[in-house]
Amino acid sequence: MDIAILVASFAVAIVLFLLLRNEIRLVRNNKRVKDFQSYAAVLMFHMEKAYDIIYKDRILIWSIEATKFDDEEYKNTAKDFAKLVLQLLGPTLIEELTLLYGNEETLLLNITEYFNTRFDDDEIRETAQNNLMEHGIES
Repeated sequence: MDIAILVASFAVAIVLFLLLRNEIRLVRNNKRVKDFQSYAAVLMFHMEKAYDIIYKDRILIWSIEATKFDDEEYKNTAKDFAKLVLQLLGPTLIEELTLLYGNEETLLLNITEYFNTRFDDDEIRETAQNNLMEHGIES
């Protein structure tokens, strides 16, 4: 009889533990969603910083010369950008953002999409290309 009560108590304790753990997980996820603007601002700060570094090191010369990246160079630069963002974020923020976005793949997709948008909106390259076309027409 005593063993049955002990086993039943143990089973109830396990069930309560699992329910509590699930509740804590839900509360944390809800807090992340409510604080999305703060998480997005932190991510944006690090992506802007990483883009400035990558731009100066890898993209600026292409922009000034108004030339186009080849596909392989573009892929490598986008990967390096994503790696740099993750390095700047650090392990704690990566974990938090991964939980917010659901998985690391989705987080990386958002980071890469930021890079693609910034790269496509490169005003220096656009101005240089326009200048080349104007000078080409005047000649």
